[in-house]
Amino acid sequence: MDARKTSREILLIIILSCLLGVAVNISLLRRFVAGEFRQSFIDEREYAGIRFISLAEAEDLFARKIQTGEGAVFIDSRSRQDFAAGHIPGALNVPVGELKNERKTPSGEALSAALSFPVDQVLVVYCEGGDCQTSVALATLIHERGFTDIRILSGGWEEWVAAGLPEEGSS
Repeated sequence: MDARKTSREILLIIILSCLLGVAVNISLLRRFVAGEFRQSFIDEREYAGIRFISLAEAEDLFARKIQTGEGAVFIDSRSRQDFAAGHIPGALNVPVGELKNERKTPSGEALSAALSFPVDQVLVVYCEGGDCQTSVALATLIHERGFTDIRILSGGWEEWVAAGLPEEGSS
């Protein structure tokens, strides 16, 4: 009888935990059901040249670029206003929102003009950070242009600034 009561209490705790988990994360679950996160994941078979990197890896690539003048090209996918407020020194601004709003195809002149370097160039794409997905969208567009070594800074600009790394711009 005692084991039966304990089993029921454990089951009740599990059910209550699940209900509490759903209640706390209801907005996240709604966004998932609406399909909002489907574009944030990259199929490695289709986009083999894209990978996510940590802040430490981005910092190493940046240091190498500063020391030798060569290396990775940093690409900021945020809006022109955000870029002007502050960005990684030497980064290019390719606002993915503007590319999507143009009447040209994603492989059109605007993207071609911004990407005027060899296709094997190491590219580090970043956005605001957090749940910003413009870096992923831009990385896939760049990959479709034939670039083979694209890295996405997972924490984005937000993590870069929080770490106290070099900034350029009016902030």
